[in-house]
Amino acid sequence: MSGVNGGDATISSLEQIAGHHRECRWRFVQDACRSAPHDEVMELSQDVKLRTRIAVVTVYVTDQDKAKAFYSEALGFKVKDDQPYGPAFRWLTVVSPMDPSTELYLAHQDRYPGARTYREAMYEAGTPTLGLAVGDIQVLQQRLTAARVRFTRPITEEVYGGVGASIDDGCGNILNLHQDA
Repeated sequence: MSGVNGGDATISSLEQIAGHHRECRWRFVQDACRSAPHDEVMELSQDVKLRTRIAVVTVYVTDQDKAKAFYSEALGFKVKDDQPYGPAFRWLTVVSPMDPSTELYLAHQDRYPGARTYREAMYEAGTPTLGLAVGDIQVLQQRLTAARVRFTRPITEEVYGGVGASIDDGCGNILNLHQDA
């Protein structure tokens, strides 16, 4: 096989799946339209067209290799993409096993104008640049402490509910951890 990511056969299969998914979604809309009054048809078709979700969130980092290690090893995220895109540009994304459809782009701070200034200001102010929902903050604290991750704010009961803490990602960012009550 030749081609990207396992060969042309894999890409062809993915294209077929995507096409089938679009066709099924369109059939669903058509079936719903046949049995609904005109004003409901318009509302349904607009809802399908306007459906949005968060796909990529950017975190500016001082070192992409260190960030890759931290987010994958310490936090348990999976590397989704790590590719060079031209000279001096690397597309590096990770995903949570709990939400593999939302990518966290670990962008080097020197890639984008103003990114370094933004990251430094947030870090110096102790302001988290990313919030993470966690299942058991006590267990995570033990694991992160064993991995020598620095907590910038200990586990604290939040006035708005639940408990939270903050950590330093070692790449110029403070991350907020939150566990619902």
